[in-house]
Amino acid sequence: MKQLCFLLLAFSPIVGYAQNGYSAGFSLITEYSYSSFDTKGMNGFVNTFNEFWGQKLSKPYSEFSGHEFSHPKFGIGFRFLTQGNAGFTASTAFLYGRKKYQHSATWANDVQNELDFKVRDLSWTVTTGMHIRNAIFLEVFFDANGRKLEMAHATIYQDGSKSLSSEYKLNGLYTGKIASSDIGLQLGFRLGPILLYCKPTWALKNFPPGKDLVTLDDYTNVNYPPTDFPSDYRKYTTDPLGYVEQNLGVKTDDFEGFRLAFGAELIFGGKNKKKD
Repeated sequence: MKQLCFLLLAFSPIVGYAQNGYSAGFSLITEYSYSSFDTKGMNGFVNTFNEFWGQKLSKPYSEFSGHEFSHPKFGIGFRFLTQGNAGFTASTAFLYGRKKYQHSATWANDVQNELDFKVRDLSWTVTTGMHIRNAIFLEVFFDANGRKLEMAHATIYQDGSKSLSSEYKLNGLYTGKIASSDIGLQLGFRLGPILLYCKPTWALKNFPPGKDLVTLDDYTNVNYPPTDFPSDYRKYTTDPLGYVEQNLGVKTDDFEGFRLAFGAELIFGGKNKKKD
């Protein structure tokens, strides 16, 4: 895959500038991003919590599949392409998307624990590659992504009231900010002003470096340390000092991973220019 990316980057400008003229235009973009994340941290919490409380739970937490945060995105962009049977194309775009998701467990007395997730994504995409007859597009691209994760752990009582307060140590609002850089391929087919595309992307692990923990953001909660969300609930409960020393919280970079996106780009307002 890397060799193909390098060949496209090197070859496409040469092909493109050999054509007679170019066109450029702004675009509206919509896509659905089928994403995955590393479930090790969250399923570590699920399994150790279920084991710790055992039969006191009438409905334990179910494991995460890793696809809970797939969601649509919308944005605007700009695309440039040279004319001819084969040519160069490049684009840039800003996309935004968000997802809400709930995950719950029920105790024997019908009190519930709920994990209420809110994920907000903002990405900047740059693509470059080649087109054939302005109909088939093959591009490589780079994404710079920012993700805001909010994870509220609440207690829901029998009367339906919900509490984030510290009557239970785990309750509170946890947040994480995730920055990632992705690379991938994009294959597109253009029908009139609409470019339909599919793109698989891979996150570059540890770039940028310095990943953090998903930490408690509700500072009215006085039951800490620890201040992060646990991947090992038993250790978190029975040995908090050892838990902190071993850095057993859920990591922010767990929430980045492989994505497969399907989208449509509506190109409009283009200006054509012929070479003399």
